[in-house]
Amino acid sequence: YPEWSQPTARLLSLAVLVMALVMAYPFVPGSKSRVFQNTSIFVGALALLGSSGVATNVVSGLMLTYTRAFQIGDRIALDGRVGTVVSCNLLVTRLRTSRNEIVSLPNASVLNASVVNYSLIRRDHDQPVLLSVTIHADLYVPWRRVHAALTHAAESTHGVDPNHPPEVQQVALQRSCLSYELTVAVNDVHDYSITQSNLLATIQEVFLNEGIALVTPEPISITSANA
Repeated sequence: YPEWSQPTARLLSLAVLVMALVMAYPFVPGSKSRVFQNTSIFVGALALLGSSGVATNVVSGLMLTYTRAFQIGDRIALDGRVGTVVSCNLLVTRLRTSRNEIVSLPNASVLNASVVNYSLIRRDHDQPVLLSVTIHADLYVPWRRVHAALTHAAESTHGVDPNHPPEVQQVALQRSCLSYELTVAVNDVHDYSITQSNLLATIQEVFLNEGIALVTPEPISITSANA
């Protein structure tokens, strides 16, 4: 994969450098003296103790690269933050949020977190990312009328992929309403939050024009016969 070229080149360069240092060590003046050897051991111990966290982040960065969890430019959700990957080096991964904030996360924490990649499905499988919203309509409103209103709202929303028809399902029966889930395909994953906002606004406008009231659900309480 193209994204493997740079870290692989760095690893090979590091391997060549280490081999060169090992081969040149016996030819360094005074390398066989006791003082030089003790100093080398002391410096090596300090480097080992001080670089444990660095080594963890480096190994984590390599694992993230070779497992292809994400690439630069991908839209991901990570550690409660949603943003675009702007860089991923051996130590940290940087995201740019929708507010143009640059968030730097150590690779060790990234590797241990759950990564949601919104761009991967489109790039590797040519499938869109889906967006779902749930609304609640009065029980007295025919479900076919609600389906038609939600479908019209989805087709009228900017940012929704017109090549994938919207899907409407009844998902819950409440005391005073029926819950509907509308699922649409997002045209551009980088505009996911904007598309969601546009969709909610369009649903409100369509329902107001159709005279369909959005209500607050009241859960149905079930009482045991032995209570």
